[in-house]
Amino acid sequence: MSPLTQFSLEELLNLQVTTVSKTAENQLDAAAAIYVISQEDIRRSGVTSVAEALRLSPGLHVARIDSNKWAISARGFNDRFGNKLLVMIDGRSVYTTMFSGVYWDMQDLILDDIDRIEIIRGPGAALWGANAVNGVINIITKKTADTRGGLLSVLVGTEDQNITQFRYGAPLGSEADYRLYGKFFDRDHFSTRNGDNADDEWSGGRAGFRMDWTPSSQDAVMFQGNLYTGESKTAEQLPFSTPPYLDHFLGDDDYYGGYILANWERQLYDESNISLQTYYDHDRRDNAYADITRHIFDIDFQHNFPLSDWQEFSWGLGYRLTADDIDDTIRYMASPASRNDQLLNAFLQDKIELIEDELTLTLGSKFEHNDYSGFEIQPSGRLLWSPNEQHRLWGAISRAVRTPSRFEHDIRFPILATPPSSERNPLPIPVVAYVQGDEDFDAEDLLAFEIGYRYLFSQKLTFDAAVFYNQYTGLRSGTPDVLTLSDDGLYGVAPILADNDMDGETYGAEIAVDYAPVEWWAWALTYTWIDIQLHLPSDNPIVDVLSDENGTPRHQASLRSSLDIGEEIDFDLWLRYTDKLPTYDVPSYFSLDARLSWSPGDNFEFVLGGQNLLNDSHVEFTRSNFFAAFPSEVDRQVYAKVTWTF
Repeated sequence: MSPLTQFSLEELLNLQVTTVSKTAENQLDAAAAIYVISQEDIRRSGVTSVAEALRLSPGLHVARIDSNKWAISARGFNDRFGNKLLVMIDGRSVYTTMFSGVYWDMQDLILDDIDRIEIIRGPGAALWGANAVNGVINIITKKTADTRGGLLSVLVGTEDQNITQFRYGAPLGSEADYRLYGKFFDRDHFSTRNGDNADDEWSGGRAGFRMDWTPSSQDAVMFQGNLYTGESKTAEQLPFSTPPYLDHFLGDDDYYGGYILANWERQLYDESNISLQTYYDHDRRDNAYADITRHIFDIDFQHNFPLSDWQEFSWGLGYRLTADDIDDTIRYMASPASRNDQLLNAFLQDKIELIEDELTLTLGSKFEHNDYSGFEIQPSGRLLWSPNEQHRLWGAISRAVRTPSRFEHDIRFPILATPPSSERNPLPIPVVAYVQGDEDFDAEDLLAFEIGYRYLFSQKLTFDAAVFYNQYTGLRSGTPDVLTLSDDGLYGVAPILADNDMDGETYGAEIAVDYAPVEWWAWALTYTWIDIQLHLPSDNPIVDVLSDENGTPRHQASLRSSLDIGEEIDFDLWLRYTDKLPTYDVPSYFSLDARLSWSPGDNFEFVLGGQNLLNDSHVEFTRSNFFAAFPSEVDRQVYAKVTWTF
């Protein structure tokens, strides 16, 4: 049977999700703007990385900067480090507080082992804490009982030149299962705007394991670990105080790391349960900017229990220690060079059934203390109205904060050098402008208002929409400080201090429609609209390099067709439209992906795919606050893939 017919649209909406309330609930009944990317969505889309799979969701802006870097955000403020989007893999946060964002090149998985990706657009801070401001991405991998046997797949393409991955899983007695896996990839460079080699090729590999163990009917234990390494190239530019004041060079960006994670869940009685999760994470990056080493230890406890027949209560405690060490380079200077930062947190949530099976109110808040902005409270209230089996109407008011990063407090780096006696510098000596972290930089604050509606028309058609209005205060900006002379007296030093002088509003709408007129053909349509308005004090001579107003397209749309041709052949088309980014010289563009697969029997699948078929290449993003990498054009790709399961 073709996978397309395994679930009806109604069954898909009733799939269990956990990211909205930290407990299992139907997607249809979740009082938040949630979108679920299933394993089948990932397979049929033909994507070759986790970052590319996120293009399936409404409300996210996914853009490639070059062959090995992405800018991904929810509801605006996009950059290489989308600092208002929290990302987790099996409950392990991959959001780095060094720069407030995610190194997407380090978040690689065997795509066949992903069970689903749950995406919340909008705040999730009442449960997940700081930095879950505009969204939460929770990537959940399959249990080992679902991956018994072997898998070997090899992909060769014009851009993804080689992606080879294997996995083997088996039982360990009657109570446990395990899987081992490994992956290697080698990706080609993209092109510059004039068609030259962009020198941004990329390669890497990883290996790991997972084990699920059920020692009793009440207990479930999971262990997993992973080691990875990668090497990429980046074409960059650095400002200097001597002529020609800007140096272009090809830089190496090497990384490696690993983690180990354990999770224990115990059913106490009826609907009462507890869970305890802990992990240790280590990574290191060496590049032209800085050599950064990080160690993270995290532990989290949660207890869910019914307070009455109409109340479900949850509470939890957590602790995280982050230790880092930064080796200064010609570009970055960190003071102090090493830090140990602690994060303490607790949350409370009460889910109250005001009218049985019809009206539910969820109240909760996160309480945190961090070493940068101190104590933070992030409350939320969510109301769900279920008048019948087909309609759901929900609304939410939430507060969330983005806490300062290590960069915003302790790091200084040059962003511009101006020649003497020039239009921008009348002085007789050169002037180098530095972005300077400030220990007084505080948390950014969001007050969010959301309304959403879901309608299950029939087994063939579903509709999901959300509108939002966000008010931001204390957004990151920059203020020029007093000009001084360098230590050698040869050039001027113009610091730009990080501060919180910017406020703003965003508002928008997101729509997702799924239509399956027949069992062998399905359509998926998404549309996103957003408007961003930012404000600065009139007496603040702000430098615009930190402005976020024009880094996100106003309109995005996606249309997918998934067609089963008989029992063995799938044919998929995926058309996307992305609006222009005028400030950053990125024109609007259409992109078309196609995928044709043939499965002769149960053990083999052969795939021919094409990506970006409408253009030889196109640019998607040119801006990065911290790293002056030259953007590349995303080249057209054609690939072939064979998968053997045994």
